[in-house]
Amino acid sequence: MPARRPVADAAALLTVDAGAVERATERLRALVRRLRDDPATPPWFADAAAAHLAAGAIAAADLALAASGLRALSESSRRTTAPRHEDEPGFGPRCTGRGPGI
Repeated sequence: MPARRPVADAAALLTVDAGAVERATERLRALVRRLRDDPATPPWFADAAAAHLAAGAIAAADLALAASGLRALSESSRRTTAPRHEDEPGFGPRCTGRGPGI
């Protein structure tokens, strides 16, 4: 099982990944411009490149959105206290509002 990663670290990693996908998409866009008028470029290249450019843009946006959500989750979890575990002293029906001992 992989080690658990704090939510903020996962958000940062997704942000880095989104940037990497954006940079790769830009490199492909530059290649498409360079090869646009080259007679050696196969006829299928433009359509394949367009599909990959669209997929790259969607992937980068999805990664950025996921990173934003994880950042918000991380920030909200800092503002709240962690739930108590039933093995901790003081945990029980009277202090949690659950159970018949209310």
